[in-house]
Amino acid sequence: MVSGYVGGDTLDFDVFKVTWGNQVYPVNYWKKINDDWKLQANYAYSQFGQVFALGEIFQFVNGIETHTVKTKFEYSAMTNQNWTIGVEQRWTDAYFGREILANDINSRDEGMYSLSSPFIQNQIRLGNWFFQPGLRVNYQDLLDAWTYEPRISTTYAIDRNRKIDFHVGKYYQYVNSILFSNFESINEFYYPSKKVPGKTIEPSNSILFSLGFSEEKLLDKYNWGAEVYYKTLNNLISYDPNSQPDSVLTNVNAKLGQSFEKSEGYSYGLELSFRKPAGIVYGGISYSYGYSVLNENNEVFPANWDKPHSVKTDLSLNWKGKQSESIWTHKEKGRYLRSSTGLSWTSGLPFTGVTGYYKTHGVDQGGGERAGGPNPVLEGNIATPYDGRNETRYPDYFRWDIKIIDMGRYNKWNFSWTILNITNNENVLSYNYTQTNPPKRQTTAQFPFFPLLLSFEYYF
Repeated sequence: MVSGYVGGDTLDFDVFKVTWGNQVYPVNYWKKINDDWKLQANYAYSQFGQVFALGEIFQFVNGIETHTVKTKFEYSAMTNQNWTIGVEQRWTDAYFGREILANDINSRDEGMYSLSSPFIQNQIRLGNWFFQPGLRVNYQDLLDAWTYEPRISTTYAIDRNRKIDFHVGKYYQYVNSILFSNFESINEFYYPSKKVPGKTIEPSNSILFSLGFSEEKLLDKYNWGAEVYYKTLNNLISYDPNSQPDSVLTNVNAKLGQSFEKSEGYSYGLELSFRKPAGIVYGGISYSYGYSVLNENNEVFPANWDKPHSVKTDLSLNWKGKQSESIWTHKEKGRYLRSSTGLSWTSGLPFTGVTGYYKTHGVDQGGGERAGGPNPVLEGNIATPYDGRNETRYPDYFRWDIKIIDMGRYNKWNFSWTILNITNNENVLSYNYTQTNPPKRQTTAQFPFFPLLLSFEYYF
């Protein structure tokens, strides 16, 4: 199987501009060697690039290009066991360019690395118990170091419709997601694990524990489940130039990794779901509670993605389609006509607010065209000091969509007409401040900016 995808987006706001896009070309091959052995081989090329610019202050350019080859064999001759053994080889070229106008810095930080990852896994069934232990080993050439990822999943089937799942495992990430201390960004930015002058950017990693219960066909109609989890967060990287010496900040040849600080943390949570999967009317509701906290330089604060509460619900109505699952039966097999609606509400994300403003005059300010101060976010002779890290939260997020028409033929074509955000709720993306005395807060709202969405899909 050969497939491909190419996409790109551009957002141009008054305060910042964001462009991003990616392309992916995977090739997959399967072969049954004999009754006991199966082969699966994969090759994939992917490229991702983005630009984030904040007014006349700075601009970041980020890109990742990856070639991946993966081969695995499955052996199923043993009773109640299924072995999988293989290796994944990845070559990644990651670059990060930055232009900081205040310091006249224009630099590019690039690193290409090779990651070799042999792995082994077994699936074992003993009565009502199902075990899936596995081990993945990684070697990355830039670090010249090995890491190990043991994991195991266990399922106990109480009966045909009820089961308990448990999982524990360790996971490493060699392309690290960058945490920007006080900058808002739509997308994540990435930096590879490597050695830079004065420090080593270690791969981020986590240990995940999860325990869940699920039941299907409750009263012959409903499915429901509950899951709790706990995850450690280790070696996360945060861009914190204010903590670096001038020899790094003013050096045009400095690597971006020299401006990183390390963060540690943890997260835990609960997820509940209840769903009616089929029928004339079907849908479901889910609730999640989560808590994520980070510790950076002995400062403890909520993680940027921390959302204590989240509720999502959807409801669909089959007008025409399969008999017994629609109000009217469609004469043509596989055809359907339905309508649906979806609603989501989440707690507001945390951000670092400002406590006020003050006049400044730097030593090298000259005619007063550039602000000084320890944490200015404005240019001019007005600056706003920051509040505690992520101590403030945006308003809660709410969105209600209605798909009025959803029609087509299964595995052939589909046409839909959706009204997005019908309450026109202004979900906040970020706050910014004008260069006036006093500064005025400006709000940038999230998507959608347009209320209507027409979609047509055709499957070859």
